[in-house]
Amino acid sequence: MRRKQRRQLNQRPERPRTVIMSLVGVMAAVVVLVMPGCASLAEIVERPTARVVAGEITALTFDRAEITFDVEVENPNPVRVRLAGIDYELFFEESSFLRGATEEEIEIAANGTSTVRIPVGVGYAELIESVRSLSDRRETAYRLAAGVSVDVPALGRVRLPVERSGTIPVVRPPRVRVRELSLERLSLSGADLRLRLGVTNPNAFGVSLQTLDYALRINGELWGSARVSESAELSEGGEREITLPVTLDFGAMGRSVRELILGRGNVAYNLSGTLEVGTTLEMLDTADLPLSLDGEIGISR
Repeated sequence: MRRKQRRQLNQRPERPRTVIMSLVGVMAAVVVLVMPGCASLAEIVERPTARVVAGEITALTFDRAEITFDVEVENPNPVRVRLAGIDYELFFEESSFLRGATEEEIEIAANGTSTVRIPVGVGYAELIESVRSLSDRRETAYRLAAGVSVDVPALGRVRLPVERSGTIPVVRPPRVRVRELSLERLSLSGADLRLRLGVTNPNAFGVSLQTLDYALRINGELWGSARVSESAELSEGGEREITLPVTLDFGAMGRSVRELILGRGNVAYNLSGTLEVGTTLEMLDTADLPLSLDGEIGISR
């Protein structure tokens, strides 16, 4: 009977070694922090370190770019510390563009490392307005200056400065301008005209013109609307001409249109629509760009 009881006692599971080791680690940390001696607690605890390990474009359109920075914080102490937030300032060409802060609070394990992401949005219109030297530039240099705030036992809150530099493209939509409105055919019943547009690619990457939905108004009256499929490649700084056909029916529009065409003065035009373009950038595949052009032009014959 005694042998049976002894065998059952021997079969009781032992505590997992991982639990025991965790308790030993905690006890060691407590001993280090409270042990007497000449060194003060502030002298024993070490400052955490921080660095920006990555800065990359994570979203891109013709209007804005998003840059995401990965900040790595390392805690060399045998106790946890708390990251209390990050403040940052973003410079372009050494001109301050924006400031911000994150209030994310995370625990960083003893002798551990944590990474915090900082997404920063940059609107191109605001950027070019703020840094006038970028009006004709195709890329720009940036610098991120940030401070990582960490609550550390015995040291209190410490701010760890970090920096990151790099470049991003300055993306602009293709430039469209009206070149010429010409008369191709005139009869008593109607007329055929051609509206010629010049399209320029101001970017450091290739652009492809795909479709154009447009409406043309002359002196406030609709003269034509259509969808044009235009397969044209524009290299860096390249230019292309698009011709839009305009067919007028005097019976439906009135004789005054014919007199307007035969007149020698300029006419007021408004060209509105949507231009679909593609690019050679992986992050910016296709985009629909609004088009709105106003001005005065003569009708050439």
